Amino acid sequence: MSNSFLGVRSIGALAGSGLLLWFASTGAEQRIFDTAEAWQAWRLPTGLVHFDESGALRLRRFERRINPVIDAGEYLHQTRERGLLRGGIWQVGSNPVSAPRVIDGVAQTFWKPDPDDGLRNWLIEVDLGRVVLAQEVVLDFPDHPGARPFRQFGVFTSSGQRFRGRSDDVFIHREVFSTTLPNHETQIRIPLGYNRGDTLQVLDPDVDIEEARRFLPVQYVRLEAHSLSEDAALAEIEVVGIGGNIGPGTLARGGALRSGELVRSQENAIDGDMDTQVALRDGLIEESWRASGMWLQLDLGATFWIDRIFLSPLRSGFALTLAQRFFAQSENAGLEPFLREGEFNSGYRHYLYVFRPRKIRHLIVHALDGRSWGPGLDELMVYASGYPAQIELRSDFIDLGGERSQNRYKAIGCLSWDVELPPATRIQLRSRSGDSLRREYTFYDRKGAVVSERSWINSPKVLRGPIDSTLVAADDWDEWSNVYQLSGERFKSRTPTRLVQLEAIIATEDPAVTPVLHALSMDFTDALVQRAAGRILPRRAEPNQTVRFMYGLWPQGDSRDRGFDRLRLAVPGPIDESEVTIEVGGERVDPAEISIEADSLLLVTLPVVVKSDSVRIGFNTRVLRNATVFDLHLGHTQKPDIWQFVAPVERHADVVFLPELIGRDRLIDALEISPPIFTPNGDGINDRVEIRFVILKAQNVVPGVRIFDLAGQMVTVLEQGGDRGRAEYSWDGRDAEGNRVGPGVYLCDIDLGAESGDDRITRLVAVAY
Repeated sequence: MSNSFLGVRSIGALAGSGLLLWFASTGAEQRIFDTAEAWQAWRLPTGLVHFDESGALRLRRFERRINPVIDAGEYLHQTRERGLLRGGIWQVGSNPVSAPRVIDGVAQTFWKPDPDDGLRNWLIEVDLGRVVLAQEVVLDFPDHPGARPFRQFGVFTSSGQRFRGRSDDVFIHREVFSTTLPNHETQIRIPLGYNRGDTLQVLDPDVDIEEARRFLPVQYVRLEAHSLSEDAALAEIEVVGIGGNIGPGTLARGGALRSGELVRSQENAIDGDMDTQVALRDGLIEESWRASGMWLQLDLGATFWIDRIFLSPLRSGFALTLAQRFFAQSENAGLEPFLREGEFNSGYRHYLYVFRPRKIRHLIVHALDGRSWGPGLDELMVYASGYPAQIELRSDFIDLGGERSQNRYKAIGCLSWDVELPPATRIQLRSRSGDSLRREYTFYDRKGAVVSERSWINSPKVLRGPIDSTLVAADDWDEWSNVYQLSGERFKSRTPTRLVQLEAIIATEDPAVTPVLHALSMDFTDALVQRAAGRILPRRAEPNQTVRFMYGLWPQGDSRDRGFDRLRLAVPGPIDESEVTIEVGGERVDPAEISIEADSLLLVTLPVVVKSDSVRIGFNTRVLRNATVFDLHLGHTQKPDIWQFVAPVERHADVVFLPELIGRDRLIDALEISPPIFTPNGDGINDRVEIRFVILKAQNVVPGVRIFDLAGQMVTVLEQGGDRGRAEYSWDGRDAEGNRVGPGVYLCDIDLGAESGDDRITRLVAVAY
């Protein structure tokens, strides 16, 4: 794990959040991510982020038009005769030393073949490292004494497909250009395209398709001279390609491939090689394409703005389905079909789908029900434009209490960050924490397939593959926190802790802009006590009944700990502070200060600092929801920004259950309408009716309380009152326009709007004068 400290720029940017004040007052340590070296402690999606000179994390932009010759050397691919090879110069017949000059991007350098080598050796071929959709080949020639344009020549391209049955590296080429007269031009632009235009599938009628009308899969470009000339030279070979094919990098950035049982060699779909194929075993579609195993699902590893997809099936009869998210529990939830059931493609072998940019992470290529997509699939190319729509960054496990800190637990204060957020962009941060890790093993057979541990052990040694191991969060970790809203916000996960993991989601609703993350900071200090565990008693209660609860706390501290003298207990409803009792070490003590915030947060200042003595807090309250959690945090008057979480001594030891509520549908309880007959005449006596009730089980509901007359006409809607499951409403006998209603009987309708349960009740209210 790399450590770094905020530079002058980052300190200035974060000072407004109160970070520096907190740091100075607590003597806290910091873990800062503001350089490329520090960010290496995160799992960054390969090929999607980069760092500028200041160390800011930026997302990669995918351009519409590229020259794939420039980065050909970044792509590795398998060849049959030469093994694993990087893109670049594939072959050259003469003067190989100067051949790389035609792909160096410098117009002033050039390759010049030797006339003594003979015409048959005057050829040069470039390997792009992967297949791309190319629209033009551009040849640049020098034109000065001793270096002139080639006079007579031909240009050939290949998608990388070999002649059937060949085991060597001999590819199928097509001639795309040939001189008819001696050439004197310094630049030749050669358009590429299929002879049949039906390969273009336009899905949105308003999309601009002019630059997509002509394209050709290309991996190799070759120039062959047709005549010798003493000064012939070539400066550059360029390719104008459709940019942003994100398929080949899918697995490296954390994406995945899944397929049905009839699909073999699924990785060939996105390997950038048109000569490898996804194979389909013989099979019949019985119930559906999914049940028959004729499908291939691609998880791109991030969400992109996709506007083009290229497919090269071996025969017709397939469908393409896209989704921003894929829901495994519902096989078609969130999926957008491009070819609906019963529709078929035109029968050609290549298809380029063009459409408005869509946020896409998952794709499924599958057979249509009743048909097969043929022997298989050559290649699937997925084209992104602009910045990614959403990527996820996740840190490794950050050890705050390692050997450097003498294995002490740390209390985390806050998370702070410095970020540029253009309109329509966002960055969401979450955290989780825990105390231990466990090692998880993955077993493989000789072919590289994942198998169970039992199968691996029972297999002969010759059939066993390697074993991978990785560290994962143990059972003592909490769930991912809610999203942090503001820089400098208090840490939302359990603290103190030894281990922390952070997650950042970077997203944009406009592919033309993206956030920039300059720095991320986490501040921490020694825990008040090394460990603290607690239990609430009793663990079972009656709904909406006043119960005397006792929270027991057992801290574990030593001479190096500061200790605590403050308690913060979250309770489910109002309590009477006069009924609160405190015991320290089994002795009753009078608190130095006690207060209640928001009817449900008990704050106690103890008369002494506690390190290892037990503490008991007694109080009365009512519980309205099953599995109500009582959270306790410890604090210190000299450390007002640190609150240390108290863990339950055992699972659910901080939870109170309401068995009577299990299986009960009623959500409204203790309804009171007082007085049942009221006289809103302004004399100050019974001028209003008060409506009170308790909400059981349901959370985050907003009750609707309306008054109707006996004819069913709504009179008025009452304003919401009350809190923490206790609702209070009042009616003054006036309608929605402010007029007094006439005497008579009215209906009070209460509707919680819950998704399930008995959430509605109606009672009578009488008005008299």
